[in-house]
Amino acid sequence: MLKKLIVAHRGVSSAAQENTIAAFQKAIAVGADMIEFDVRRTKDGVLVIHHDEIAATFGELRAAAAKSGFELATLEETLTSTSGLIQLDVELKETGYESDVLKLLRVLNPSTVCITSFDPTCVRNFKLLDHHMRAGLLVAHGTEEDIAARYSESSADFLAPHYSLLDAAARIADGLFVWRADDDDAITRSLRHPSVAAVITDHVETALKIRDAMR
Repeated sequence: MLKKLIVAHRGVSSAAQENTIAAFQKAIAVGADMIEFDVRRTKDGVLVIHHDEIAATFGELRAAAAKSGFELATLEETLTSTSGLIQLDVELKETGYESDVLKLLRVLNPSTVCITSFDPTCVRNFKLLDHHMRAGLLVAHGTEEDIAARYSESSADFLAPHYSLLDAAARIADGLFVWRADDDDAITRSLRHPSVAAVITDHVETALKIRDAMR
């Protein structure tokens, strides 16, 4: 059986602010297999690691982040600091900048990176630009029929369902990236499930210990 990946959700946020290079470096240090992080584009076109919607320029956003003590990083800075050290799951929060993201990701070994999105159109656009790059469809809710339809529409390579949708998603696809499995039971069940390829979690060190014990 292939080793199932432990994916640090926005890095290791118990040690640093989530979605920051410090949190990503902590994920590398503790031995996570992959980091998941969110990408958005500022008003003036800069790709940054940020979860919420942005209506500001990069300069305005970085200044606001500095005032609140938040370490805002660009996608380019993040790739530079993590390249060759850990696999990456790059979540695109909306459509419109797929080609800009791809330009930066193409310098990486394609086996070490994937993109994910909740938007089927975003995933499909990405696959049309580069069918070799792995892309996954995130799903948070919906019936099995609805999830299957969105998955087909997206042309995704894999599904990334919320933990509560694990059984339904497993009847649709294999190689699932399950999120957020955070308690011991959820992590253990996800690691044991034959359709799961990766477990996205906030509790990386716990997940690593459970996986090691199971092996």
